[in-house]
Amino acid sequence: MGQDERGEVGVEGEAQRAARELAEARRVIARLERERDAALAASRHRMTFLANMSHELRTPLHGVVGMTRLLLDTPLSEDQRELAEAAVSSADTLLDLINDVLDLSRLEQGSLRLEREPLSLMEVFEQVNDVLAIRVQQRGGAVELMTLAHADVPLWVRGDAGRLKQILLNLLSNAIKFTPRGDIVAQAQVARRVGDEVVLRFQVTDTGIGIERELLERVFEPFTQGQHEHVQSRGAGLGLAICRQLVEAMGGSIRVQSAPAVGTTVVFSVPVTIARGESVSPDLSLLTDRRLLVMTSNATLQAMLRHYARRWRMVCLEAESPPVALRLLRQASQEGAPVDAMVMDAHDHVVDALLLASSIREDPRVEMPRCLMLTANRAVERDMLRHAGVQLALTKPVGQLKLERALISLFKGQPLARSRPRPTPSGVFKGLDRSQVRILVAEDNPIGAQIAVRLIEKFGMDAHVVSNGRDALEEVRRGGYELVMMDCQMPVMSGYETTRRIRQLPEPLCRIPVIAMTAQTLDSARDSCLEAGMDAYLGKPLLEEELLQALRHWLKVAKPDLWAPDSMRRTSPNLLTPVPESLPTLDTSMLDRLRTLGASRNAFVDQIIDLFLKQVPERLAALRQSFADGDAAAIAHIAHSLKSSCGNLGARAMASLVLEIEEEAREVNLERVAPLLDALDEEMGRVRALLERERDPM
Repeated sequence: MGQDERGEVGVEGEAQRAARELAEARRVIARLERERDAALAASRHRMTFLANMSHELRTPLHGVVGMTRLLLDTPLSEDQRELAEAAVSSADTLLDLINDVLDLSRLEQGSLRLEREPLSLMEVFEQVNDVLAIRVQQRGGAVELMTLAHADVPLWVRGDAGRLKQILLNLLSNAIKFTPRGDIVAQAQVARRVGDEVVLRFQVTDTGIGIERELLERVFEPFTQGQHEHVQSRGAGLGLAICRQLVEAMGGSIRVQSAPAVGTTVVFSVPVTIARGESVSPDLSLLTDRRLLVMTSNATLQAMLRHYARRWRMVCLEAESPPVALRLLRQASQEGAPVDAMVMDAHDHVVDALLLASSIREDPRVEMPRCLMLTANRAVERDMLRHAGVQLALTKPVGQLKLERALISLFKGQPLARSRPRPTPSGVFKGLDRSQVRILVAEDNPIGAQIAVRLIEKFGMDAHVVSNGRDALEEVRRGGYELVMMDCQMPVMSGYETTRRIRQLPEPLCRIPVIAMTAQTLDSARDSCLEAGMDAYLGKPLLEEELLQALRHWLKVAKPDLWAPDSMRRTSPNLLTPVPESLPTLDTSMLDRLRTLGASRNAFVDQIIDLFLKQVPERLAALRQSFADGDAAAIAHIAHSLKSSCGNLGARAMASLVLEIEEEAREVNLERVAPLLDALDEEMGRVRALLERERDPM
């Protein structure tokens, strides 16, 4: 074979080899694409499965949580209340587990949405303390939980408060679980700052059982959990895995250090941006240069309180025992610089703290400071505190913000208000004539429908239920509703399709607000609701506060004519007659409707009036007696029954007052009930006079 022929064979061989390699590469690419598609499909199927499982679990859980919370609104004995609260706590734990599984799947898919809204880190710490308080208190003082935002942390930053709280709750819940006795500290400080860009460094430290070295390398893997004889409930092992995914999604990092029988420290950093325009409370000036004595035998708590005092610009004196505290108080008084306030850590030695306070009060060499006591439980009688000279007792855990507000209240001579008062219908709907609001509830689950109706009626509004989308559409066509609560998955016609058809109705029916209620919690479900034309989205179980705020917003948008100007509303609880001027004393149209119900119209109404005038004064007297007894539950119960009587007869202003009394009593705001009772008596006099005129003269 000649050289040219050999060359041609070589070229042809190279071409064939290249063709084979290209074909093999195409086969590999095709196989990889199939595997990728299969993996993506499996991931989608898993998310669909988890979403469906979440829906199936949340639906009955909605009934358990909703009904139990409604039960807690009724008069209960202490034992009954304790059992109901335990049921809610267990249901909340199950709900947290469901949310954790969904969050982990979202994070692995990269589909979790993060917010960037203004947040106060001290507020976040306080919310975390509030959530974990019961778990800490159940340890009977064996565990001390403390939180600290260092002085270099900006007052307000932009970030995701909900996810940040979720990380802290997971880490601190683990710390409480694995710390039979000792201290748990969560603190935040600035790690790096360039202009308005800040990296916050969080550290959660406990003195618990620690983590074995072999487990430490896998601690951030899902479903990894250590074994320990002192821990009864270990959980699912998702908390730290979710923490790592969340921190990394925020652009940060997380690490853990631990040693058995020594404790664990978790450190994570996240970038945030300083939020401008927020300022400190002007009341903080009340603490500046004041002399504060802190008495505690816990060195860690002493250091925390020292940091707090430094941030408040207070002069801090420290004592580790009652004798040392008494000596410092005497010395300060003799030097002409008496202590202005004292924080006593009673821990589980309440009697010792009360004896110290009594000794100070009776010592002529000491100027009595304002006294605040920290306790490990709530079982301290007010009379005991008052007799000893203690103005205020706070149950631990107590964070920086709560203690700050408590000290300010002492220097202002005012009772300590709730740090974040729970919104009440009378406050949220101030200016709205709720008796004119009718809401359509479209829900096929009878228990879910009952929960929604009871909440709406608790808010002082009327509700009507339908069990499928077709009936909901027909009701909206008829009119007479201000808002629709729409379940998404119903028989006959889904909530999505129903909403689309509502939006095709003529004006003004097509503009009625529609709020979705769904057990589906994926972002895609939220998007589907909005794409169908729904205005807002509420997940199940329904939370009372979320429902309050949603109704307030959309009723203001849709029915501004039902809202009275602020000038026509009561603005102070101290006014003698806090009656909304926009509501009539007697709506005679209600009496006209009653006259259509009886064969002998006037005689029927006269009987109703007689019954009202006989029973209502008895209930008003019972209200007064319950107020004198300090029985908030009884006040709420009587007011609730009285509200229906007033509303049925058309005494709308009186019904509004009774509703406010019920709401304030449920929040145990008895100091605000007193002026309302006076106003109620006056309004009853006006109602009586008008009802007497409505009697049949024959």
